Amino acid sequence: LIPFDSLTINLYNFQENTMCAAYVSGLDIDGRRKGDPLVPGGSLSEAVIHSRTGLRIQPASFDEIVGQFPRLSPIFQAGLRSILCVPLISRDEVIGVLHFRSKKQNAYTEQDLRLAERIGMQIAGAIANAQMFNDLIRTEKFLRVSEEKYRLIAENTADLISVLDMNLRFTYVSPATMRLRGFTVEEAMGQSLEQVLTPVSMQLGLTVFEEEMQLEASGTAEPDRTRILELEEYKKDGSIIWVEVSLSFLRDKDRKLVGILIVSRDISERKRVEEEKQILQERLQHADKME
Repeated sequence: LIPFDSLTINLYNFQENTMCAAYVSGLDIDGRRKGDPLVPGGSLSEAVIHSRTGLRIQPASFDEIVGQFPRLSPIFQAGLRSILCVPLISRDEVIGVLHFRSKKQNAYTEQDLRLAERIGMQIAGAIANAQMFNDLIRTEKFLRVSEEKYRLIAENTADLISVLDMNLRFTYVSPATMRLRGFTVEEAMGQSLEQVLTPVSMQLGLTVFEEEMQLEASGTAEPDRTRILELEEYKKDGSIIWVEVSLSFLRDKDRKLVGILIVSRDISERKRVEEEKQILQERLQHADKME
């Protein structure tokens, strides 16, 4: 529809004010090959981006136009004499510039410019969709790598990592549950808090939960706060262990509560030592009184 000896699509990054040659067809031009970074300043692309309108460049004097657009020099040195360029606009933002170039003098008409603008609209939509798809793929890859990394940490740490939803049901339990409590992940996931905590610890946990919900409702609480509790939990063999649990909230992108992250550590030995120390101190105090 539009004859050319060189056709390029230069994509523009508004936030970084950078540009690159994303597509190149036809005549090989130094510095205008696919993937080459381009400097917007002093370029014809910059003028199109700022004006948001197409341009026809078919100068009688090349020196004059190069003086206005210094970066056109390699174009004319390659033997090209006519240039037609239109902005690629998506969602009211210029994302690039489409260039047609011809060795023929006065190759392009006003009708060609209007046609190029319509073609540019179709290309802009296709590019925008491709960019969104690529962004989605990169985001999914990033999330997948992040999930794998944190899952690897969770599954290999000595601490038990659990997640409760806001109805206090387990949605995740790390494999450390077997070492800490003797239950498999599947068994632990199916338990209620009443089956995990002793009655006294269950009451303490519910009291803390209610306090935190009241703080959340007040709107004055630190969103990334952490509570640390010492609780008693049942093991599969019926025995009881002391655990230190670190509680923090999980939030979505809108900072709304979606769950509770729990990191549990066995402190039974520490509690045993503290108890023995307390008994020893009481005996010493009793001995001092007897003397």
